[in-house]
Amino acid sequence: MKKIVLATDGSPSAHKAADMVNHLCSAWPDTEVVAVYVSPELPYPYAMSLEDYRREENLYALDVRQDLMQHLTPAVRPSVTFRHMFGDPCRCICEVAEEETADVVVMGSNGKGVLDRLLMGSVSRGVVDRSKVPVLVVRAS
Repeated sequence: MKKIVLATDGSPSAHKAADMVNHLCSAWPDTEVVAVYVSPELPYPYAMSLEDYRREENLYALDVRQDLMQHLTPAVRPSVTFRHMFGDPCRCICEVAEEETADVVVMGSNGKGVLDRLLMGSVSRGVVDRSKVPVLVVRAS
């Protein structure tokens, strides 16, 4: 295995996905990791300015990166590249996986209820459906 795309958002399920990446990298120590955090486009354009939203999301992405690095083993940390993007999370994660010619996408599943999935959709389900790269979905519990 040469390259892993790790989709992250700072959630407990993302921490479990990071644990899986630690495990995979222990088996394949030369593996590169591309961590991706995707901020959705501003959902309510009048709630705040686009500039303010992007500034807040850029700051939050720094927190997500720092949190992720704390969950990765010291052996894995040097191989990590962190990417922050704006857009549809499913589309962005799949694009990064293809651009990076990843061997696998590793991501968590929040395990939301049926109503939440119907109303909001599921990022992990969307990536599984769209990705041309194998996807490993790690459950939080």
